[in-house]
Amino acid sequence: MRAAPWSADRSSAAASEPAKRWGEPRPRREYLYTEQLAEVTPWTPPAIRTMVARGEFKEGVHYFRPHGPGSRPIFKLSAVVDYIEGSEAQSESGDTIRLAGGTVIDIDQATKEATRLLR
Repeated sequence: MRAAPWSADRSSAAASEPAKRWGEPRPRREYLYTEQLAEVTPWTPPAIRTMVARGEFKEGVHYFRPHGPGSRPIFKLSAVVDYIEGSEAQSESGDTIRLAGGTVIDIDQATKEATRLLR
């Protein structure tokens, strides 16, 4: 009699891994694409893209583009959680400018961005 394909008697590489059971929590992934981040935060993918465009999420802090400037952003979940909980680290120098509309400009980040644009 042949063993069922889902039984532990399979002879494949996956058979050596422990079987996952329904209801067990999945391991938390630290780096996520936009769609994956939307599944674990209160925001939709378009809202996340808007936050990136507005500079609310900072490249190098909240997200990275390891494959170049035009590539998909990869978000660091722990940095996004810090953003949500309001426990983000302040700028390196602590210098900020608060505008009338409530926007806060980080001097260090603005200097880095201006330098990048002028190259």
